[in-house]
Amino acid sequence: MRFKVSGKKRILFEAYCLKRLGFKFPAVYGQAFLHGIQGYVVTPTELLVEDDREIPITGFVQHPRVAEAIDYHVAMTMELMPELLDRSLSAHASCYSYWEQRTELFRRHAEKVFDYFQPDGVVCFQGYYLEASILRELAVERNTECLAWEHSFLNNHLVWDNLTGVTVGTRLPRETYQKCRGLKSPEAVMSNVNAVLADLKKNKSLEHNSPQNKCELLALEEQPIVLFLGQVYTDASVIFGRNSEKDPVDLIEAVSAVCDGLDYKLVVKLHPKENGGSNPIWMPYNQLTQRKINQSASLAQSIQSGHILCDAENDFDTYDLIRRATVVVTLNSQAGLEAAAMNCPIVVCGKAFYSDDSFAVDASSYASLDEAIQAAINGWNPERHYNACEYLDVFLNEYCVPNNVRSIFQACRSMKGDRPRR
Repeated sequence: MRFKVSGKKRILFEAYCLKRLGFKFPAVYGQAFLHGIQGYVVTPTELLVEDDREIPITGFVQHPRVAEAIDYHVAMTMELMPELLDRSLSAHASCYSYWEQRTELFRRHAEKVFDYFQPDGVVCFQGYYLEASILRELAVERNTECLAWEHSFLNNHLVWDNLTGVTVGTRLPRETYQKCRGLKSPEAVMSNVNAVLADLKKNKSLEHNSPQNKCELLALEEQPIVLFLGQVYTDASVIFGRNSEKDPVDLIEAVSAVCDGLDYKLVVKLHPKENGGSNPIWMPYNQLTQRKINQSASLAQSIQSGHILCDAENDFDTYDLIRRATVVVTLNSQAGLEAAAMNCPIVVCGKAFYSDDSFAVDASSYASLDEAIQAAINGWNPERHYNACEYLDVFLNEYCVPNNVRSIFQACRSMKGDRPRR
């Protein structure tokens, strides 16, 4: 066993984990040591030296967790849902070959790092990023714990998972809610939630933020408003959080059809990050969902005619739109929980961490949207609103942990399934 410092827990960090959380590893290395952590950073794939020979592809790329990550990266590269990828097409096959080569290159390096440092735990970001997926697969093979981190919708709160090593779709928020619901008085819950809602704009992560501009056009609308909260088209929460339907734009088309039948106004708020942001492999989004919408003749025509109001430029304040909405529909955006806490009925069309029939209405398929939207509106009451507020309070104050190095390193020291202490 090499480089073992007595009393220190050896933790292997995915290269960009701390950077994605907002920290620089050299700056926090000393703090890690003071918290009983001996940290190592695995070299990222782009810095690994490779020769001109093609790396043999092994069965490692077929491991379910790794295969999912490869699909995710090919989907991001090709800007398609995974089920639309076709290895018989040369462009798709070439893309798969590239990411499989990167997988094998990093696997070789990571195995050597594991064998050399023999870490007590692995820390990664999100879990579906290629390097994270490889590290957690190797951790499973070596009976080593893996802790995944990710930002919540608030910049001062972190989401985590130490059971699967994947924050996307983690069951821990729901389990925490079931354990903690009813432990606080309604007065305490509402006080906490009102404080959060009052500071939402200030504490919102930059990539989730929207301007203060209010959509005054909606003040003239007499129709009930259905607000669709979009997400980044190829985000892991979309790719791995859908039900059986293939494409998020299909969902918008389905919502549009329901609005036509009910004579409701549809407002589509696309994710702010798609307007100027980049994906995890550094490709600019360039309004990806908007480009997909433009490929739908019916949606493009409805937007052009003004039948659908689509905010692709991030012109309008999301919270102003929520306040004006009759009901909010989303695949599984975290903003859906915020909307419910703001006293707006919510319909969830995918696998959301807050899907709970005590306040959210699940649309198991796009065909059930009409029924789900009407059920959400007609069934909304003070009890459902309180349940949403209690869920938000438990999520932020009992499940999430503060976004600081102390929280991260305390969690690294335990790595045994206990919630990190505040």
